[in-house]
Amino acid sequence: MAQMTNRECKLVLKKTMGHPHSWPFKEPVDADALGIPDYYEKIKHPMDLGTVQQKLASQQYEHPDDFVADVRQVFINCRTYNNPESDVYKMAVEVEQAFDRSWADTRQKLEQKQREAELSAQAAAQAPPPQPTALAPFPTADADMGDEPEVIPQLTNRIMGQLLKSVKNTEEAMAVFNVPVDPEKHGVPDYHAVIIHPMDLGTIESRLDKGMYADTAEFVSDVRLVWSNAKTYNAPGTAVHNYALKLEDIFERELRKQCTGPLANKGAPALARQPTALPKLAALQTSLAQQAPQEPAETPEVVTKACKPIITSLRGHQHAKTFNSPVDPKKYPTYRDAIPRPMDLRTVLKKLERHEYHTIADCHADVDLIWNNACAFNGNDSWVARNAMSLKAIADHKFDDVRHKVATGNIQSPKPSVGGAKRKAPGQMVVSSNELCCVTPEMRNQLSVNATKLDERQRRALMALVQQCAPAAVRATSSESWEIDVDLLDIKSFLKLDTWVRRLLVQKLVTAERGGRPGRDQDRRLLPVSSLYPVTAVSAKGRAAAAAQTAPSGP
Repeated sequence: MAQMTNRECKLVLKKTMGHPHSWPFKEPVDADALGIPDYYEKIKHPMDLGTVQQKLASQQYEHPDDFVADVRQVFINCRTYNNPESDVYKMAVEVEQAFDRSWADTRQKLEQKQREAELSAQAAAQAPPPQPTALAPFPTADADMGDEPEVIPQLTNRIMGQLLKSVKNTEEAMAVFNVPVDPEKHGVPDYHAVIIHPMDLGTIESRLDKGMYADTAEFVSDVRLVWSNAKTYNAPGTAVHNYALKLEDIFERELRKQCTGPLANKGAPALARQPTALPKLAALQTSLAQQAPQEPAETPEVVTKACKPIITSLRGHQHAKTFNSPVDPKKYPTYRDAIPRPMDLRTVLKKLERHEYHTIADCHADVDLIWNNACAFNGNDSWVARNAMSLKAIADHKFDDVRHKVATGNIQSPKPSVGGAKRKAPGQMVVSSNELCCVTPEMRNQLSVNATKLDERQRRALMALVQQCAPAAVRATSSESWEIDVDLLDIKSFLKLDTWVRRLLVQKLVTAERGGRPGRDQDRRLLPVSSLYPVTAVSAKGRAAAAAQTAPSGP
């Protein structure tokens, strides 16, 4: 296997092994540990992704097809041995589909590069020497092949937007290329079987608006993929094929103007990004190859910062009530027998607060485990499973988004405070949101206890304050009563509410001591620091009562 192809196979395998459901396939099957002594009687050619990785590292594959065959063998074995209704069978199908998409995309890119290289070689033999400023329509080859790589300088988002508009606003684009292909609507049922990596100009515009392109090369690659897909699926001479040729010519012409013009690197810091060779497979996550050393590491702190808003948002969803807390074994005595690894959103949130997740994929895997457990225990046709799948779609999108933000440096590790704690003025809280890394169960329990000591008017004021700073934490228990889920409060909101509640209690105490008349300095008195969050053996359920009729939740 050529060195270049070996490296591309490694990229595809790395992306496959990064899938949240790939963990059962990373090591050889231990038949004794799993209690399946007949495994090697039924499976004559065992294989796992870890073994494939080792064979790639030692360059044991002579041809890419050998690599693909071994990867497919992993999933064939799984489907052969396991029942189609089992979780591991479904996981194998999902991971194999992800591998197929990635591999087909890789082959499409490499074949396109080879075709363009051949055309360029033929043109070079028949034409005079090209001008040094010429840009090839597509990367002709990379440095390993000895040819001159395409140079695409970093352009600003505004300029990339102008490039996109130069083709998106045309009649041809509005007729064909601005929205994703709908196989049923357009009468092309085999479209996704032929085109493995679909792309359209509307999707590119959305990605550009969200800042999802790490560099100009990825943007250009996606635009070119639109034309490549159209020419691949539609025969030469057809209207769509001709449209693609026309818009491709317009885009490449405008790209040359921008790449050779004075605005190409305007606004970029000096030496921050010199024009570099287009990385191999730029559309296939360049961050996994040459860009990898520049990405921020997924430290536990970064993972917590990136994933905690996702979990908080999911817990506030209307369908999340079933998944917010652990399943009660008293209500469902057979649950633990059917589900060996229970999981719920509250547990995930606490693990995030304790920085137990070292990668985003670890957190995503636990969240996926919630949905899989729900479907396995309740059945795929149950309302619980439907709600789980609805939340899964939301969660998958959010996790993909934060992975991209971390990869592009938009989410970084929290910076430690410098110079130690500042002295607080009288009446200010001693613990700040910058000094407090998480809200403990004891702190939540103390706020719940304090809230029960408020009168009805104060509780309604508390409710209004929560609705202002953390509306997702408010839940209606009936037409006339509500409750506050303290777990949905971020640190800043929690401290604000806790300070407010404690100040009211101090005011009530001082008023009682003065015979019913408030003192002038009452609003400056707070409880001692040692009594803010007393450590107790009580496990807080995390809900503060917010109606006069509602009693505090028990442990």
